[in-house]
Amino acid sequence: FVELVAPFLLLLPFRKLRISGAIIQIMFQLTLITSGNLSFLNWLTMAPAILCLDDVFLTNNLSSFAQKVLIGTPMTSFFAASLKSGTVKLLHTPMPRMVISLAFFMLMANLNVKVVQNLLAKRQLMNASFDKMRLAGTYGAFGVVAEEREELIIESAVDANGPWKEYNFNVKPGDVNRTPRWISPYHHRLDWQMWICAQTGRIERNPWMLSFLLKLLQQEKDVIGLLESDPWDGSGTSPKYIRVEKYKYSYNKRGSSPYWNRERIGRYFPYGQGVLTEAMLKDIRGR
Repeated sequence: FVELVAPFLLLLPFRKLRISGAIIQIMFQLTLITSGNLSFLNWLTMAPAILCLDDVFLTNNLSSFAQKVLIGTPMTSFFAASLKSGTVKLLHTPMPRMVISLAFFMLMANLNVKVVQNLLAKRQLMNASFDKMRLAGTYGAFGVVAEEREELIIESAVDANGPWKEYNFNVKPGDVNRTPRWISPYHHRLDWQMWICAQTGRIERNPWMLSFLLKLLQQEKDVIGLLESDPWDGSGTSPKYIRVEKYKYSYNKRGSSPYWNRERIGRYFPYGQGVLTEAMLKDIRGR
């Protein structure tokens, strides 16, 4: 109901239904925010719902202190005083606006029939549109949550035989002793993209990673700055070889050390047991 029916209440020209729909969406998103370490998507979803709460509702339901903080302009103060004294009354929705709102509601309801059918299907299409104008469609970061967590670990070395040093990212699992970080509402896009790479298979589906590996070897400051730290900082040397390993991560027992258990799955790139140099990466990118 909350995700398939209640959102349409935001489009209706009837004030009580519109406000009810807004409250339902805000409470639902706040529940998700407080129960998960998520990025900004849930905060953005609340934005259109908040706009459905008009001044009359806010004035009647917010404390005087909250009114001063959130809507404490001189005009708002005058409006609140007029509303309480009865000199200002809530008018009915004008007929032209009601007709336009109802027409838009019917249009979106019609366009979303196939969207709802897709949501109920066994094989859902993610990020797909079902009309020529692309006015309605499905959105989702991912349709299925994996039961196992696979992570890519980037390593570099001065010598092909090692020792190899790992690059640690700001929030994604890497160091088995580091506990998960709080990120909400910020979105660490590079860490997210690294996880997507681990889920989508071969590096050919993520060609941006070739440039990323090359810039790590070249120790480009802007790119290194996206990581938690530079493993070569202060060593006086620069890496000449780089590789990407894939590991399966799982939680250790509560209170035990390290925080993560990890098991090597194999080499993600380059395939086999080889390593990469700067010249090799430039050649692969140029193909």
